[in-house]
Amino acid sequence: IDMVTEQSGAGLAVENEPAAITEAMEAILSDIELQRKMGRRAIEFIEQEHRWDVLSSRMRDVLLATNTVG
Repeated sequence: IDMVTEQSGAGLAVENEPAAITEAMEAILSDIELQRKMGRRAIEFIEQEHRWDVLSSRMRDVLLATNTVG
């Protein structure tokens, strides 16, 4: 989660503790511009990283790398 959040800029990754979660939620809920930025970044990230051609290429690479013909 940390890696995706950092790469996309579309959210906040916090410790699994009530105080940290509350603080992050309050930060997001109190800042409409932050909400918009995170929303735009989420859409951009999905459009760039989760298209079928990108996913199928990654899967092909994994399968070729694990193919042990011998």
